[in-house]
Amino acid sequence: MQQQSLRLLLLQRLYSIALEEAAAAVESPAAAAAAAAAATPTAAAAPASPSAWADHTILLLQQQQQQQQQQQQQQQQQHVSEMQTEGEEQQQQLLQQHVDKQQEQQVEEEVVLWAAAMQQQQQQAKEKLQAVAAALSSSSNSSSSSNSSSSSSNSSSSSSSGYDY
Repeated sequence: MQQQSLRLLLLQRLYSIALEEAAAAVESPAAAAAAAAAATPTAAAAPASPSAWADHTILLLQQQQQQQQQQQQQQQQQHVSEMQTEGEEQQQQLLQQHVDKQQEQQVEEEVVLWAAAMQQQQQQAKEKLQAVAAALSSSSNSSSSSNSSSSSSNSSSSSSSGYDY
């Protein structure tokens, strides 16, 4: 049905072109020949009858439409391919960001653990120093108290020996 209506339109157009060419031929035979030559690229390619010409034109239009559809399909496939590539790149970037974030969190956790271990070592060292200081202090106190008790006993023995004479 569509092909018949296209054919009818083409025949009507051919008829009007033929009338225009006939009018131009009456005015100028050279212009009519030039118009006919311009309308058909080569004499061998042009069909002989208007009906054959219409069929030929319909065939050319169908071929052109198929080419356009193929081009559109190729463009769509290329677009889909580009979108897939872009999607894969975005997915790769997101994955890399996730990996980077995990590594960053791991480093932060390691730093926190290291800081806690260092603080614990410092606390243990402080406690050891306090224990050593306490031991030294008590040793010093006992030494000093033993010195003072020995000097007391020396003074009491000297005073008792003074009374003996």
